Amino acid sequence: MDDTNEQWKVSILELVSRGNAVIAELLRLKDHIPTIFHQTDVNKKYAELINDFSYFSQSEIMDKKIESSQQLQEHDEKIRDTYLEVLVRFYVVFENIYKFAINLNQFVENLENNVYIQESMENIFLDQEGCQLMCETLYLYGVMLLVTELYVPGSTREKLLVSYYRYSLNKSQNFDEVCQLFNSTKKGNGYPDHVFSRIPINENLVSMILGKLRTDDIYHSILAYPLPQHRSTALANQASMLFVCLYFDTSVLHNNTANMREIVDKFFPDNWIVSIYMGITVQLIDAWEPYRAAKLALSNSLETSNVKQYSTFHADKIVKLTSQTEQLLKDGALTEENVLDHTNKILNLARECNVTIRWLILHTSTNHENITGITANKKTKQIKDMVCGNINMSDVFQLLLNTSEFELKIKELLKALLEDKQNKWNECKQECSERLNYLIALFSGSKPLPKVKKNQQLEKWFSDIDSHLENLSFSDEMVSVQKLVQFIQSLDSVKEFHELSNNAQVEQWLNECLKYLNIMVRSVNVKDKVMIHLQIIADLSYAWKLIDQFTPLMQDAIKHEPSLLIKLRALFLKLSTSLEIPLLRINQAESEDLISVSQYYSNELVTYMQHVLQIIPQTMFTLMADITKLQTNVMLEVPTRLDKDKLKDYAQLDTRFEIAHLTHSISVFTQGILRMKSTLVGIVCIDPKQLLHSGIKKQLAETILTELDKGLTFNAKSKINKTDLMTKLSQLAVVMDGHKRSFEYIQDYVGIYGLKVWYEVLNQVIEETVSTEIDSLMSTSGCTFIGRLADELISMTDPKLSTYVENTTSWFNVKTQKEIFNMKIFSLSIKAIGISGLVGLDNVLGFRIVKNIQSLFSHLHTLTNDKAYQDTMAQISKDLSPNTKPVSNPTKHYPQYLSKMSKYMTAVNDYLIKIGQLQILRQLLRNELSSCAQFESKNLHLCLETLNKSLLNDLREYYSKEGMPLPTDNQELMRNISAYLKWIGQDNPYHKIYVTTRNIPYFPLFMFLYSLSILSKVTYSTPQDLFLTKKGYEYYHTDCVVVLVVLHTLFHQFHRDISEQYLIYMSQYIKSHLASGLDTDKRIENIANIPHSQEIYQCVHFVNKFLFYQNSGNVNKNVLAKYLPDQITYVFQNLSL
Repeated sequence: MDDTNEQWKVSILELVSRGNAVIAELLRLKDHIPTIFHQTDVNKKYAELINDFSYFSQSEIMDKKIESSQQLQEHDEKIRDTYLEVLVRFYVVFENIYKFAINLNQFVENLENNVYIQESMENIFLDQEGCQLMCETLYLYGVMLLVTELYVPGSTREKLLVSYYRYSLNKSQNFDEVCQLFNSTKKGNGYPDHVFSRIPINENLVSMILGKLRTDDIYHSILAYPLPQHRSTALANQASMLFVCLYFDTSVLHNNTANMREIVDKFFPDNWIVSIYMGITVQLIDAWEPYRAAKLALSNSLETSNVKQYSTFHADKIVKLTSQTEQLLKDGALTEENVLDHTNKILNLARECNVTIRWLILHTSTNHENITGITANKKTKQIKDMVCGNINMSDVFQLLLNTSEFELKIKELLKALLEDKQNKWNECKQECSERLNYLIALFSGSKPLPKVKKNQQLEKWFSDIDSHLENLSFSDEMVSVQKLVQFIQSLDSVKEFHELSNNAQVEQWLNECLKYLNIMVRSVNVKDKVMIHLQIIADLSYAWKLIDQFTPLMQDAIKHEPSLLIKLRALFLKLSTSLEIPLLRINQAESEDLISVSQYYSNELVTYMQHVLQIIPQTMFTLMADITKLQTNVMLEVPTRLDKDKLKDYAQLDTRFEIAHLTHSISVFTQGILRMKSTLVGIVCIDPKQLLHSGIKKQLAETILTELDKGLTFNAKSKINKTDLMTKLSQLAVVMDGHKRSFEYIQDYVGIYGLKVWYEVLNQVIEETVSTEIDSLMSTSGCTFIGRLADELISMTDPKLSTYVENTTSWFNVKTQKEIFNMKIFSLSIKAIGISGLVGLDNVLGFRIVKNIQSLFSHLHTLTNDKAYQDTMAQISKDLSPNTKPVSNPTKHYPQYLSKMSKYMTAVNDYLIKIGQLQILRQLLRNELSSCAQFESKNLHLCLETLNKSLLNDLREYYSKEGMPLPTDNQELMRNISAYLKWIGQDNPYHKIYVTTRNIPYFPLFMFLYSLSILSKVTYSTPQDLFLTKKGYEYYHTDCVVVLVVLHTLFHQFHRDISEQYLIYMSQYIKSHLASGLDTDKRIENIANIPHSQEIYQCVHFVNKFLFYQNSGNVNKNVLAKYLPDQITYVFQNLSL
């Protein structure tokens, strides 16, 4: 390959290598097509953004439409951010297919123009490897087109390409040509012919390739299948290539009856299913239906008598071959000696088994690809029924298992023999020489034996044999074998001629010499080609996808006999040899794609293995569910003190025996999988212990998710109350505790740390559920159990129907005054969904707050474009200026302002109270987590609390001193500790920055007017320290605590100046009412006699509580004095009306 005269071979090998890598990438990407690009799955909100090629004819109109809509722009950005990487990968693979065809044509053009000196297309096809590579280039290009058509439909391709064009900044110069090649293709007449004709391939090349594939055995596969009845199997891979390449010259399929007859007679005399690439199979009956010559040529193979004959022949073979393989798989049947003596017989049996298995798997399956778009005709169904009528798939599966195990044992023996071939030769040579020396010494008289006379003639003869034996060389195998055969014949003759067999010792030495000489002959005869032929014979790549039809049989067999996993390992290893087909040329070309392609196919096989073996954890968990029921509902917990007469009642021997029996069954399954050896599948090593543990974790996750989903499902038609929710949580807590105890119980029998795994999996389930819930925030309600629980909590604590009493951390119904929610619900939630569940619920509530704040700010920003709103706010702001002076006649002006702004405040009221409500729920969650951590993990809680204070002191010191370096060394520590603090309830949701903000005109004024609108409907109760709804305003009830919390939360998202401006407005309101009603000529004896005292009284308390939340539960009197004189604050806070 390195010879400069064979540079053409390097070029074509690199092209073939790239072709295999492109197909692997196509197969990898087909499972990652975003659903929004599927024709039937386009979401309505994305319908105007995901376009086919019609976009190019009206791109300006569509782009303007998107630019004119804020919502479309947001969705457009989301698509770009989410899917750009996938779109780029799809375009790259499409462009590589286009480049592959262009490079192939360029290579042929270079040959015709004598770029490669002294080389021509004819010479290349005379070269064995050159012929193979040239045929593979056209074949791989055809496979690329077919795979694209099968797995990336035309409409999807167009949407992917258009989206790539819109979102990618790097435009390729080949984009137009790529679009032309992958234009959507309507199935029907002329399909897929015109797909192959979009980039014309050199006609001379196509003709020579079709000729070579039709007439020659380009891979010399007949050497591995010498029997004539196996010819179609021997040429199966070449038949696949020919099938694909015929689409580049469909005139042969349509009109060339003679060539098609030749093709069918040679490649398809007894079969009509072709595997085109890594298990992608095609039914010739349907594929060749549109082609007259092909259909006519195939008709002879499909005659009813022939189909029945093939079916009966292979059905009869199943029983015979199964019996033969079972005999060989018995202990002691396959030894080195037997393998060496019967190599040809063993290979013949492997051929028979694989030929039968191949025919049965291909022709009994219905999972074939339809590449023409023509619906399966009546003939197809009739033939399928005839084939399957005589065949039991369980028998086929048993033969497949036996063959896999049989081949694995043969390969291991042959591999050992080949690796130790020379050492064994030398050892046998040495042993034989020693026996000959014994005989020489015996007949020379130096070591006489009774009844054996000295014989110089025999002494010389054995000496000659020994000297010739010493001169034999392992490297000259042909001469050595001839000499060894002569030695064997001579020793046989001398034993009879001289009657040496009369002496037992002499006969023993002679027999041992013969034994060692025979071993030497057999050792030399073990060639690498035996392994190569066995590898070709054992190919299972055609079943890469079809093997899935045996999955139910595999899993059912494992359930009844766990030890079957040893045979399944052999089957998976047999399937893994399929990886050599796509990797061969990539490896030869030393391409960088080798690792990625190997990784893809290896992971595909590993995933399938995990899918098959998942039946073990599933069965184990079914048994564990029975243990859970017994332990939860039947077994009695033994008290610490027990009377002797009650001992029998608590013994429950039958129940304990049942639990022991179930536990033993679980351990049997564990032993079954652990008996498997570590297996290298492609480049991935499968550890059975790790496989078991990952399967258990997966099944445990499914079990936990199912129980949580079932336990936290609520009736949407009826509103749940506190008792019902607590009952549901209590029941779920019992169920989860039962599963946890059962899982801990079986941990020693499956070799895992039960409690550790339980919490790891529970946390994982919660994290994934929270992620799903957050992704679906655009929906109106929760789509997961944690979202539904959040919905129920929000529904129960609706601020329009309830009041939150902070002193009791409970909600009360406004009408009935009954408690409807308290902290016990969160205590039960911890038992039901765990600490991680409560943290997950907190995250969901947090993201809902973000969503509502974003919606609120978006609405307020929209109002800035409303001229009426802007004019109104500008006028009010002007009327209140300067804010340091009281407003004249406040009882007239402020109500007018509220009247003008009422419609705007009504529009945002739902956002506001929802934010406040969610904040309170988060704060209560934090309190529950904190108390739980202090009780359950006191040391951890104190440690984290101390560390947090220490870090905060460092930060305060940094900010208090100029020039003090920022403690950058602690950045990672601070990030990590934040997560821990959240789990122990040491973070404060009231002080969270939820969104990044930009200035909203008149925001403090708007929130001030909103506060006044709320205050106008409530009255402050001093004994209860609550704002209560005024009589007549029950319909407009809004919880004031919720309003105060949301005010603090929103102002906390802005600079401190914004909240200060709000407080200035509030103080101006108090001073204005105080000034307007205060007559300096009269002495006020009672605060109640001050005009507008109620408004002032409520507003002072409102401001006081607002500052309470701003300062983490403490009112800073210095801060309050900035806005209100101390005398006013004191009077209205401490004297009741």
